[in-house]
Amino acid sequence: VGGILLGAAVYFIPFFLLKVIGFFMVFGLVAWLFKGRRRGQYLAWADHVRGMSDEEYQSWKERGGRSCGPRSGYQEAKTVHE
Repeated sequence: VGGILLGAAVYFIPFFLLKVIGFFMVFGLVAWLFKGRRRGQYLAWADHVRGMSDEEYQSWKERGGRSCGPRSGYQEAKTVHE
């Protein structure tokens, strides 16, 4: 019985491992592609924060200072203060 189980394991494990390795390679590739895209967005946002005046930066920090994008409220607050 042990020989049969060992033989089945030796036969089936490589196929299973190839599927698992393939899944992680595809997942890693997709994550790497999205990470590269998001890094550019982060750098653009960092430049945006660095370009704020002291008053804008203080207002941004008071609102939480972590949100970005069209729903962050920054654009609405900027138009109200101008």
